[in-house]
Amino acid sequence: MSAISDCYGNQLSALRLHELSEHLHPDDYRRLGLTLGLEEIRLTNLESAKCGNIQECIYQVLVDWTKRNGRGATSQVLLQSLKQIGNQAAADWLQAEIESSLSIAPQEDIDSICRRGNVPSLPDCLTERSVEIADVTNKLRELSSLSSSSTSPSASTTVTRWLVVHGLGGMGKSVLINQAIRDEQLVKGKSDY
Repeated sequence: MSAISDCYGNQLSALRLHELSEHLHPDDYRRLGLTLGLEEIRLTNLESAKCGNIQECIYQVLVDWTKRNGRGATSQVLLQSLKQIGNQAAADWLQAEIESSLSIAPQEDIDSICRRGNVPSLPDCLTERSVEIADVTNKLRELSSLSSSSTSPSASTTVTRWLVVHGLGGMGKSVLINQAIRDEQLVKGKSDY
């Protein structure tokens, strides 16, 4: 899935699109899909394929829209569509995300920080696993906030928290974590991992 660019050239990642889908009400599904130009038959097929999981359907609508529209899939178009369907709260959330991304370092800086932390570069060929990346990133954000606020009974020691990802060898666990830690909120202000 390609990320979408806003009017400033900033991109909304798969994680942000997934987060946006969580800010939408199930009743927004069809209206948003139709407003973004998807056909009714596609919406019905998505709903069947996702076994009625409307939040996943909303996310898939956003993914389909970005793939179909390429560079035309801008955050401004998405903001307009959210307002058009009457979900001002989701539009406000997206606007705040766009504005906060203006103050965050560009991707090159994130890559530099990752290299400094001995995080390997991402491979050229990746399997897109947006939902899994979003899940791991959210868990890492949770752990990061817990670790930064928790200390042990002896106040000089910080409590370390771990996230364990397990599976068969060669399934892409390391690449999944590598993708997940490249989140702006995780990297911002960090010099090591």
